[in-house]
Amino acid sequence: MKIAQDYGKTRTNGTLVKGSFTMDESPEAFEILSDGLYPNKIKAVVRELSTNAVESHITKHKQLTGEKITPEVIDALPQFEIHLPTTMEPHFSIRDFGTGLSHDDLMNMYTTYFRSTKRDTNDVGGCLGLGSKSPFAYSDNFSVVSIHNGRKTCYNLTIDNGYPTPSFFANEDGSPVSEETSKPDGMLITIPCKNSDIHEWEDEARIIYKHFRIKPKFIGKQVLIDSPEYIVEGTGWGIRERDHKGPRAIMGSIAYPISRSSIKCWDNSNKTDANLESLLRADIDLYFPLGVLKITPSREALGYKPSTQKNIKAKLTSVYDELKKQVLTSFDECKSLWETRCLANELFYMGNAALRSVDNVFQVADIKWNGKEIGSRDINLKKHRGTVHRFYVKSYYSSEDKCHHQRDFAYLTANPEITFIEADLNVGNFARARHAVKSKKYVEAVVLEFNGGNGLRKALLDQIGILESDLVKASELERPPKRAATNSGGGFSSGKTGQLFKFSAGGPTGYNKNDYWDEETVDLSKGGIYVEMTRWDAKDDVGELIPPDEVSNGIRSLEKCTGQAIKIYGCRSQMAKEFVEADNWEDWWTYSQREGEKVFKTENARHAQIASVIAALGTEKMIRELLELVDLKTKVPSPMVEFLKDFKKMDESQKILLKQNVSWSSIVELSRVLNIKMPSLPERMNLKSRVEAIFKEYPMVVAAHEASGRYYYGSNDWKKDLLSTTNCQKLMADYVELVDANRECQEGLTK
Repeated sequence: MKIAQDYGKTRTNGTLVKGSFTMDESPEAFEILSDGLYPNKIKAVVRELSTNAVESHITKHKQLTGEKITPEVIDALPQFEIHLPTTMEPHFSIRDFGTGLSHDDLMNMYTTYFRSTKRDTNDVGGCLGLGSKSPFAYSDNFSVVSIHNGRKTCYNLTIDNGYPTPSFFANEDGSPVSEETSKPDGMLITIPCKNSDIHEWEDEARIIYKHFRIKPKFIGKQVLIDSPEYIVEGTGWGIRERDHKGPRAIMGSIAYPISRSSIKCWDNSNKTDANLESLLRADIDLYFPLGVLKITPSREALGYKPSTQKNIKAKLTSVYDELKKQVLTSFDECKSLWETRCLANELFYMGNAALRSVDNVFQVADIKWNGKEIGSRDINLKKHRGTVHRFYVKSYYSSEDKCHHQRDFAYLTANPEITFIEADLNVGNFARARHAVKSKKYVEAVVLEFNGGNGLRKALLDQIGILESDLVKASELERPPKRAATNSGGGFSSGKTGQLFKFSAGGPTGYNKNDYWDEETVDLSKGGIYVEMTRWDAKDDVGELIPPDEVSNGIRSLEKCTGQAIKIYGCRSQMAKEFVEADNWEDWWTYSQREGEKVFKTENARHAQIASVIAALGTEKMIRELLELVDLKTKVPSPMVEFLKDFKKMDESQKILLKQNVSWSSIVELSRVLNIKMPSLPERMNLKSRVEAIFKEYPMVVAAHEASGRYYYGSNDWKKDLLSTTNCQKLMADYVELVDANRECQEGLTK
């Protein structure tokens, strides 16, 4: 390899006598060049001998064909052979099929430190004349077999009194003993190994050969060598999945770590340098031709001469331009806003995100899809609370995996593993979603309830960024299997009693789960409603454990909605089969679903849904004031009047429920506890979105209403009188009339 030179010349003036430095051959000098040169001995041996093997193949190919050496030519070259040490065969050996060495070359060049025949070409990476001596860093002896021009010669290289010494069997004339062989030319180098180092040889081989274009052929023990994998890659570079090993320069199949502090890209006054500095914080591989970068004698690090720094910065500049173009193009290929957010999360936000450190290359918040900014990876769903449910599996400590149901959350993090499910069933949407996650059909599921008409549906889909085609209907999912029931028409004999646990739905007398249960002797032959207990939790019809406080919520809600008292008994698992087979006992889950569905088939369920819509408005008080102030019989077309008429009509639902002594909140709570879908309402009854539109059209109504509620300190009696509640209310009514009249006038002028 042609070495990148940064040598300078000394300019002199006058007569100057120059001397020269020399090197003294000594055991200490040879120890420094062999043992002291390489911090990682095993890694050095594998790297140096393997690169020599590949370079010998390249040299032979060029001698035979004269062909220019290209990456494609290297890929077609034969493999070299590697033997890794094992307990039974504790040696490392490497066999190449290159040119081999003549006796003179081996004695004069192979055994001479700093002598190399590779300094005039960049087809091969050797240049320092040290690599062939690297086995002395690990062992004080190793053997070399050279096959050259069909003759095989054996050598033994040892450290003798501190000096590296080659030895061989000789003929009477001093020439080495050799023999003819039909085996191909090349070199075989064998190094004895310690049994304690066997695994380290394997680990270092796996790391070293990862970037070799020619992978070795293993003799004996086999090792799988992975090729580099990149999340994003371009011409001569690739960004790895986050491994926190930092930037690397790949030159001649060897990976050299790049020191960020040595490249000097930290000048914040220079925006370009700041961008390059952010690239150096990424786990990136930069590929360089042979000879472009200066390396240290150990070949384990770069030498940061000015030319090396310049070449690395030039490479980073080209990577910066190409990376920015590539990533923006990848966003253009996304089919939805949700898919764009998921890709941004994967690339920039996740803990092991490949581009997380490249904060200066991209302004993530400015990335757009179809002209709409993707914003943060966390989607704000505060306006849709109660209609979005999340199901995911998570285990805590040593307990088994459990599917969690998150009912109330404000933000959803973009994740491509989320499947969106439309709750199109009246009953069973959540059970099917939970089953799909528990059975590993989906990693995570988000159930969407559309109860507010097409406008709310579109608003929720747009907020998340998904398409209609992204939705899976709950009715298309598999129903969760019921626990096996073997009802044979049996029952408990007359007068048979048993120890059960009466459930106290009014709440516990203490702070523990067992405080919900009171042990009681019960006549089992009379029948009733039961629930199977595991410890102090209830087990539902699909085997999930339900805390007693949730069971209590369901019982109280059903009692309020039906007006009937409900008595439930808990039985231990060992008695559950008898209750399943008894005709006059019914489990709580079957009973609650049946009675709950009856509630939601009545008109009261619709009234409760309407009442909940009104209660969710933060402006209910102001709307009720406007009902008293605004003339609803006006003949002038008025959006405010139309809205108030709809509100007044919807408000009748709460009055109807009050007359029946039925609480709308109990029906809504029953829907939540039993997972029964509330009735859908037409778009006109989606008051939340209508309120926003109305008060944008009549902004002074809001200002006047807020002013009437203030207390004014001091002696400004005129301000208190002007902004009194009575005056502000009159101002609200007059302002609505003025806006409506002005609108009619404008429409008349237009016509």
